[in-house]
Amino acid sequence: MVALTAACSSGGASTNVAQYAHPNDPTTWLANADKEWIKDVESATDGDVKVNIHWSGSLAAAPEAADAMASGTSQIGILYPIYTPSKFPNWAWLSEYSFQSDARPVIGDMQAYAAALEVSLNSDLLKDEYRDQGIEPLLPMFEMNAGYHLVCTEPVTSLDDAKGKTVRTPGGPWERETTALGMAPTQMAVGEMYEALQRGVLDCSVNPLRDLIAFDLIEVATDLTMDDEIGFTGFDAALGANLDWWDGLGPEGQDEIWSTLKDYSERFVAAGLGADFELREKSKEHGVTIHEMGDDMREALQKNQSQRMADAMSTAPKGSGEQHEKLLSAYSAAMDKWQRIITDELGYGDKVPATWSEIIASDLSIDDIDFEPFGDRLWDEVLKPAMPSTR
Repeated sequence: MVALTAACSSGGASTNVAQYAHPNDPTTWLANADKEWIKDVESATDGDVKVNIHWSGSLAAAPEAADAMASGTSQIGILYPIYTPSKFPNWAWLSEYSFQSDARPVIGDMQAYAAALEVSLNSDLLKDEYRDQGIEPLLPMFEMNAGYHLVCTEPVTSLDDAKGKTVRTPGGPWERETTALGMAPTQMAVGEMYEALQRGVLDCSVNPLRDLIAFDLIEVATDLTMDDEIGFTGFDAALGANLDWWDGLGPEGQDEIWSTLKDYSERFVAAGLGADFELREKSKEHGVTIHEMGDDMREALQKNQSQRMADAMSTAPKGSGEQHEKLLSAYSAAMDKWQRIITDELGYGDKVPATWSEIIASDLSIDDIDFEPFGDRLWDEVLKPAMPSTR
């Protein structure tokens, strides 16, 4: 396939048309930030770079996205390295520990996004994992969904409730967590979850709130277990570019595109949370009930996550042991740092209710939350220092 298309503008200048392999449907929240971002890229480059998005995996499905980018079939794309851990072993290992983010709504999402991005942009171990495959990591690791929750067809709040329940998980860490609760995890395509819950093939599923809305799961499973103290592991993603294409832009073109990542990040976090906020109306419509974990369930999940942290070095990819230890330590430190910044310094701790139950009971809307201070701080602390021309 043609990797890069050159077209002549009215002024005779050459325009790069980058093909963007997007795994998601254009109607979902995941598309919102990208639709605005491609406009920003064209504006920032004065029309020298345009981006053509191929939605719903039409150019490359999620598991093939890295290969498509490396080969030049696509020049830009969202990557889910968790689907191909053999290609990204260091990335997959680190993402296992994303459960360290704050369980509070909104705060945890901003914290998790910023911490993962800061650590990954400062890690040669992670960045080289992409570059060795012909991919330039623009955003090497960011948290797409900060916390997963349990949605079930009946209340599940204790280990007795959870015992033997069939639960759909995305695999990996979620499978380990639900097994620790005594559940029977299984994997299936996201499009099959609704019918499986409806027919009783599944008792539960582990999902972020935005997926419960996007796939209408709360129409058939109206009991949510969402704890105030702990959540299941989050889901990370990446934004990358074909390395040859990126290098061909030169320092000036790279900086122009890099400057658009501030608004991209701000919009991405806001769009995901905007989808979460739809829970308010949906919960009233379908009679959704939110439950907290009982002490035994909470403690079992905490024990599982603590044990995984303790065993982290024994499960790390072979070689670079000291680098892995520093990487995980930096990730934990970044989580703490951004929790303080977001909650205290930026004041979101006083502006956002501490639980989803409180948000649903309030009249707070997503439009009442100003994400610009977060975007500004993320730029100053993380993105601006990583500007290509300053490396």
